[in-house]
Amino acid sequence: MGDERTWPVREKVRVFEEASADSDREERPVSYTDFSYAGGYEAARDLVARGATAIMCGSDVMAAGALEAVRAMGLTIPGDVSVVGYDDVFWSALTNPPLTTMRQAVPALARAAVRAALSGGEESRRPSRTLVVVRPQLVVRGSTGSAPEA
Repeated sequence: MGDERTWPVREKVRVFEEASADSDREERPVSYTDFSYAGGYEAARDLVARGATAIMCGSDVMAAGALEAVRAMGLTIPGDVSVVGYDDVFWSALTNPPLTTMRQAVPALARAAVRAALSGGEESRRPSRTLVVVRPQLVVRGSTGSAPEA
């Protein structure tokens, strides 16, 4: 994940912890780093060393670094470790293997941003605070598979 002091990162971690609360695993490790290829590489090495068999990255750029780190450790994707990105950037289907990712609804996000920017009115110097929830779409490709046998 990215900077743990930001709301989007804290919210993603909250949802991850809530969704995985019923997991058999006691530890559900999270690694905080920047949203870069190098950040994803280092975080993946850390998470795999802590026993992770699946890695959900905060961006596709981070996921590309994670793919490289897993391969550099002599492991296979998705046989040993599954990797998921976030954004569905144009090249995510071109990685090796093609990256499973969460596609953001960019047009809906853009419309919401424009509406929020224009809703302040001529007299307002501050934009109104608006919470917009846009559900991402899971795009399943070749970087994810069944969990390896224990």
